[in-house]
Amino acid sequence: MAVVPVTYTWVRPLLPKMSLPAARSAQLKSSKIAGSPTGSAPLALPARVLGYSTPATRDVGGASLRLRLDRPVEGGGWLLGVRASSRACYLPAIAAVPDKSGLDRDGKSRVNLAELMVMARPTSEQRTSGALGAGAGEESVTFLHEGALRGLFREGDEVDVVQIAKLTDFFLGLNAGRWLAIRMGDIAKKAEEACTGISGDGEFGGLAEFVAGTGLSIERQVEEPPADQEVLRQHLGLGGNSGVSGQRIIRAAEEEAEQSKETLSKT
Repeated sequence: MAVVPVTYTWVRPLLPKMSLPAARSAQLKSSKIAGSPTGSAPLALPARVLGYSTPATRDVGGASLRLRLDRPVEGGGWLLGVRASSRACYLPAIAAVPDKSGLDRDGKSRVNLAELMVMARPTSEQRTSGALGAGAGEESVTFLHEGALRGLFREGDEVDVVQIAKLTDFFLGLNAGRWLAIRMGDIAKKAEEACTGISGDGEFGGLAEFVAGTGLSIERQVEEPPADQEVLRQHLGLGGNSGVSGQRIIRAAEEEAEQSKETLSKT
């Protein structure tokens, strides 16, 4: 089975990263949860790949995997484990699960949908592309870029998802520019905190152990992270919290009614 090569990169300000030991801990936790179903309900949740990065995620230089879950998951910011159904091992991911909060950009329901940033790309102190310099690798990972996501999780494929921990509520509206980047970083920080105290048997074997069985292979090359839209934002004279992708917030009818009640109660 073909593996997907992944290079090192550096992390732009505010965007998420996790320590490698924390990412490994999340991986171990995923396997433990998936391997111990309770009763007749399997704890590994089937899902299908709908596509990749949303416009808002691309705006801030991120990359993501969009899934349709087989059953509802409580809305919020999550730490998940995800694996291609043909692979043996899970990868950690931070995720936004809207559930009933608002509609998508086309006015459709977002129930059972999730957007994941798969935390499996090694980071480097080196800020130039090329061969990885001696001692330049860091003991941390950031999100996989879209090329790697497309190679590992093909559109339409079934994947397995494990719910490790709900980290935050879902906040409709923090969907553009700097606020979104801050939100991603905050969820990653809480994910790392949630992984403390989880350890495996024996000494951790580093990146090689982390990617074993996941479908990834690590290349000792450094490449630039995905581009953001900061130049276009400045050209248009927009603030740092503005999106340039034309994203929209569309509330569900019940949310509109609740907001109207709140407004009336304050007048």
